[in-house]
Amino acid sequence: MSMPIFNHLFNGLRLAMPKVDQLQDIAAAIDHIDHSIKNQSISLSAALGLIYSITETLGVMIGDPDLPNHLHNAYEGLAEVSVELQTRIQNMNK
Repeated sequence: MSMPIFNHLFNGLRLAMPKVDQLQDIAAAIDHIDHSIKNQSISLSAALGLIYSITETLGVMIGDPDLPNHLHNAYEGLAEVSVELQTRIQNMNK
């Protein structure tokens, strides 16, 4: 991932909302895991555990009925990226 995930999803749009800060933090965590895998500075099993946890957390957040639509879509986008990274790690771990 050459561009941070948050910027990719929002094309650099910055919104001043607490849940957007959460989005940025989660996107940064996913980017960090991806970067660590590429640099071989984390074991695949540790990366898989972390990304699995992030994916599950995003699933819970997506299910929040009070989540505004634009944030719901952003969380779904992050969840998709997270699942793709999880699948890639699983395939590397075989």
